[in-house]
Order: sequence, then structure tokens, then C-alpha cells
Amino acid sequence: MKLDRAFKKLRFLRNDLPCRLTPTETVKVLVELLEEQNSKL
Repeated sequence: MKLDRAFKKLRFLRNDLPCRLTPTETVKVLVELLEEQNSKL
């Protein structure tokens, strides 16, 4: 799946450092991906 404008929707991805997600951030990423996929159907 591809999430358009991920940095805009998920602000914690803006860091230039390697990305390590907390459980809460992981859920946010998954929710955004599912919503993006559903909007394209």
C-alpha cells in the first residue's frame, strides 16, 4: 500500500532519524493506510 502525503498525515514521520514507531504510532499508520485504501475503492 502507498500512503499519499504520509508526512502531512503522520507528523512523527518527519524526523530525518530512522523511524521507530511506538504501538500507538503503528496503529495510526495502519489506520491511515486503511482509510487511504478505502477512499480509492
